Formats: sequence, structure tokens, C-alpha cells
Amino acid sequence: MPVLHLKPWWLTVLVSIGLLGAGCPRKLEEPQAMGQACESNADCNAPSLRCGALRVCVRNRCEQTPSLYIPCR
Repeated sequence: MPVLHLKPWWLTVLVSIGLLGAGCPRKLEEPQAMGQACESNADCNAPSLRCGALRVCVRNRCEQTPSLYIPCR
């Protein structure tokens, strides 16, 4: 029968903390909004554009590249 050797308790604690930290999700980051001033998403897109790739108004600025996709029917 093999003999089990216990590792130092501090190593077990460090490994446990490392595993807990690795499982944490990243913070959500809002998209960069450095474009023209806006009050709603309609201000960021052409008036005729109601579906497809749309730009979003974030903190009163239009985002540079479209991030919202609405399927066209």
C-alpha cells in the first residue's frame, strides 16, 4: 500500500486561492464611444437605417464601429 505524503498546508491554501482567482469572470468593458455627440441610437445611424449593423450611443457619444446587429426582415 503506497504511503500518502501531505503537502505543506500553505501550498494547499495558495493553490486553492489561485484556482478561485482563475475562475473569476473579467469585468465588462463598455465600448469606446469617441464619435459624434448623440442623445439616442438614432442620432448615430442614417435615418433610413433601421436594421443590420448599427452604431450605439454610449454616454452621449456615438461609437466608432457598429456593435449592434438587428436582423432585417
